Amino acid sequence: MSLQTYWENRLEAEYHAQIEEAERYEAELEAEKSRIDEAAKNGDELMIEAINDAVGALSDDDLELQWLAFGSGAWDKLSEFRDKAIEVVAKRNLKNEYGNYN
Repeated sequence: MSLQTYWENRLEAEYHAQIEEAERYEAELEAEKSRIDEAAKNGDELMIEAINDAVGALSDDDLELQWLAFGSGAWDKLSEFRDKAIEVVAKRNLKNEYGNYN
């Protein structure tokens, strides 16, 4: 096996490992988002607070006034911001395992 072939095989293996890691991360991120959403819907105040904090960090000035809606059970309202906030919380939760993976 030539050095070039060895190098090409190594690069290909690293590429496939990165793809597998990205797929694993995406699967875990989706599972974590579902877990956070379900916990918040079931009244987990820590999750609701984490989502509210993320909404405040993501939102426009006028949306910041509406952060209480999430804590009061208005799950269908502002769902786009809630989903983004849940993703922020999920990424934060997975950061210890994956670092700043995106």
